[in-house]
Amino acid sequence: MDTDKPQHPLDPLVQKLRQWGRLDAMEADAVRALPYQIHRVRAGEYIVRDGDRPARSCLLISGF
Repeated sequence: MDTDKPQHPLDPLVQKLRQWGRLDAMEADAVRALPYQIHRVRAGEYIVRDGDRPARSCLLISGF
């Protein structure tokens, strides 16, 4: 089993929030319970452009 791989898609967000402050198990579970959708973006593809009015927020999980 790969121990470096997150167990839940939102675990990178939970880990980042824990870097900024205390996050107990109940709060971490609440973050993991948020609705999410995974969308893979190809190199050179825009996530959002200047002037767009996004209807949702984006979280970059991996890549640059």
